[in-house]
Amino acid sequence: MQAPIWATAGRVFEHRARQYRRLYRASLFGSFGIPALFLAAMGFGLGGYVDRTPDAVLAGVSYLQFLAPGLLASSLMQTGSFEATFPILGGLQWNRIFHAMAATPLGGRDVALGNIAWIAVRLTLVATIFGFVAIAFLLRFLRTNPTTVFIAYRVLLAAVIVVAWLNLGDR
Repeated sequence: MQAPIWATAGRVFEHRARQYRRLYRASLFGSFGIPALFLAAMGFGLGGYVDRTPDAVLAGVSYLQFLAPGLLASSLMQTGSFEATFPILGGLQWNRIFHAMAATPLGGRDVALGNIAWIAVRLTLVATIFGFVAIAFLLRFLRTNPTTVFIAYRVLLAAVIVVAWLNLGDR
């Protein structure tokens, strides 16, 4: 009897999560620090000059509010492209973990789906933390949609659970 796809792909997802648990400190600055610093520098520094002369094209939106969604998209694109290339190349070429996975009952579809699921979770984590950084920079994000507070709380709770699990270590 063949195992269900969520169980076999879940093993690959678990491998990537355990791998990240050991290496997450190295990704903190690239995933969260650089976008926060760029948002602060461009949003407050350059934004201070841009906001002095209001433009009808921006329709009353501050430069910081204009910049944040684009910066979020570029951060997610950079993180996603890194997560989809370097660990995959490493698994095929350098540490050959995918060769080891091929020697087990896992199939190619399981490996692909497990990696895609991990990339989706990683991007969700980056987007959540970036969203809270953007909110901390006094964007009017909460004023435009009242359900955002409830959604943000649930997403923050999920992020806290993931981070707590990453910090538990092997016991």
